Amino acid sequence: MKKNLPKNILLPALFGLLFYVFLTLGINAQLISKSKTLNLVGISLGILSLYGLVIGVLRNRMNLALGYAGFNIGRFLIGFILPIAVTIYQHYFYEPPKQYDSILEKKNIRFVTDFKKCHKIKYGTFLIGLDTIIRYSENNKDYESIKRRGSQITNRIKWLDSCSYIRFDESNGLTSGYVRLGNFEQDLHYMYSKPARTHYLSEEKIEPVVNLRN
Repeated sequence: MKKNLPKNILLPALFGLLFYVFLTLGINAQLISKSKTLNLVGISLGILSLYGLVIGVLRNRMNLALGYAGFNIGRFLIGFILPIAVTIYQHYFYEPPKQYDSILEKKNIRFVTDFKKCHKIKYGTFLIGLDTIIRYSENNKDYESIKRRGSQITNRIKWLDSCSYIRFDESNGLTSGYVRLGNFEQDLHYMYSKPARTHYLSEEKIEPVVNLRN
């Protein structure tokens, strides 16, 4: 029996342990798929462990039993130590990502309103990028017309104060968005807009607006 033992009994056991780690990464592929580094580590472990086990078995069949022992050691270590390590990490080291109420808070933008200046641009024609916005009043109702390339959308709006208003569908009365004006710079000001529904911060916008005509 001793003659059949390889000179280094730890090496095949190590390859068996690496093979179990490789299988664990493969089973949890959805968790590591976004990390190129973990993907490369998993592939490298797979190649190394399979290559080592095959060569080892060809040299001495006892390496297969030792590799299996290493495989079981890996299963025990990961099954026992990993939950403890995760618990310690979450309790002492993990910091959950900060939740922001708005894109203004996230980007640390101080949005200053000026009711007198807002009143002057309550109605008129404005340019946002390549889009043109026209706010006007008709039959005691306020509207916002947005002209884009080849299309035009008209929203019924309701002013909450001199610097903010909501967009809504006049047919059903459902609110679709919220707009706030501020941060005035000569003929330029900024428009902060967001959907009225629950949304992601990426759906919020803060855009420079050029006053074309009042």
